[in-house]
Amino acid sequence: MAVLSILWSGAAHAHAGLLESSPADSEVLAQAPDRVLLRFNEPVQVTSLRLVDPAGGAVQLRPETGGPPDRVTAALPELSSGTYVLSWRLASADGHPLGGSLVFSVGAPSGNPSGSAGPVTDSVPVGLTVLYAAARVVTYGASLLTAGLVIFALLFRRHAVVASPYLAVLLSTSIAAVSTVLGLGLQALILGSAAAFLAPADFSTFLAPGTTVSALLRLDGLALLLAAAAWQWSLPVLGPLGAVMVAASFAFTGHTAPWDSLWLSGLLVLHLLAIAFWAGAFWPLLVATRHSDRNGVAQLMVAFSGVATVIVPLLVGAGLVMAWRLVGSWSALVTTAYGLTLSAKILIVAGMLGLAALNKWRLVPALRQGADASERLRRSILGEAALAGAVFVATAVLTSVPPPAGGSTGEHTRHGTDPGQVVRSSTGPLDLTLSVTPARPGENAIELRVAGSDGSLRDVLSVTLHLGSPDLGIENIPRAMARTGPGSYRLQGPELAVSGRWRFGADLLVSDFEKRTAEFIIDIEGDHGLR
Repeated sequence: MAVLSILWSGAAHAHAGLLESSPADSEVLAQAPDRVLLRFNEPVQVTSLRLVDPAGGAVQLRPETGGPPDRVTAALPELSSGTYVLSWRLASADGHPLGGSLVFSVGAPSGNPSGSAGPVTDSVPVGLTVLYAAARVVTYGASLLTAGLVIFALLFRRHAVVASPYLAVLLSTSIAAVSTVLGLGLQALILGSAAAFLAPADFSTFLAPGTTVSALLRLDGLALLLAAAAWQWSLPVLGPLGAVMVAASFAFTGHTAPWDSLWLSGLLVLHLLAIAFWAGAFWPLLVATRHSDRNGVAQLMVAFSGVATVIVPLLVGAGLVMAWRLVGSWSALVTTAYGLTLSAKILIVAGMLGLAALNKWRLVPALRQGADASERLRRSILGEAALAGAVFVATAVLTSVPPPAGGSTGEHTRHGTDPGQVVRSSTGPLDLTLSVTPARPGENAIELRVAGSDGSLRDVLSVTLHLGSPDLGIENIPRAMARTGPGSYRLQGPELAVSGRWRFGADLLVSDFEKRTAEFIIDIEGDHGLR
């Protein structure tokens, strides 16, 4: 309970969202403001805050210290008339690097100034984000595997066919510890680039709130688990304590704390411990099936099945309750990335349950009949282990996706090279035509036409456009498009304030159960419009 109390009082939060800002997004101010205020739905660590002016120049702003952890304030330089883009990169309390932008104008929106902006924030290489995601998967799997091996030894060490888990625990602990430290370094690189390593004293400023506590708790828990495996006499005390610490460490960078609920955080820890028990059993059970004492193996399998009969329903029940709390609707299971990944995970777990039932009702009773039954049991356990690996990957993906998130059922990209400032794309059966006028920095009219495969215009429930420029470092600017007629949607505004290459992501909600996404890339030119 002590660990859970700490967890509840200041731990994990879901992805940070901007609640309000001053200046407000799209606001036109009569007088230039002297400072900026951003308020989020949770504590954040801002690692980059820059302002791009109407001429395309980027100014680094320095966030002020000492204020509430969910607010970011910074003094602004003297501003002239025109449109400005404020862009930030931050670490949310769940450990994920996020970015965003807002647009405001002083006096009146900019016309079409020339000039090109330098990067507002440094672009993040794709390879770095992939490596960071891989480190999360390895950390998750190796840490829970370590906890599971020790839990299995604690429960079944008195069976003669159970081997000492020390070497396996030593290996998994080493992998988990290295991947944990590697993940810290990769997150610091993503959020702060090389500055985190050029100034080690400021390293923690490039980490999400709770990330350091999560890593330290996990490393301490892994150390206790290793000690419990090395000294069997300490297993009843150090084993459970280390396992709870490892499981709780993931809740510090998970999706449960936005609800600020002790029971939900406790449910997550219980769910992870149940996963650890199941996954940690595969190696010792595989080793035991090779033992010559078939009666001893049968007794172990019966004992394990008895415990699993209690643990697995807890795993499934806790997972379903958390899924219900985080997904929020049946439609989100098939229309969001989070929901689709969760659905895949549920199917994989169902496959594991099927193999477990086969083991319990058919293969285990046949163990005493001969070696052939042992071989079939080994193959079944290997199948469960393979599915468990897929569950680890799916779970790691879930921790990296906001619940619920936008998902797409198809995507096709075309570059803006057509004459007349028009680009075309398609997603599934829908053909999309995007026009940008005048496609120069400043005020622009963005129009989207949606047509079916037969060429007729098609209405959708809603269209959200996501504007951003990875080359310029301008983070995502979400905008809802207004319907102007059958299959026609429009956005008018100063968001394209800077010349350069812009990415337009269109999210189309076709129905309550279908969302489609397309992407367009357009060059906004200071002098020549769309190339």
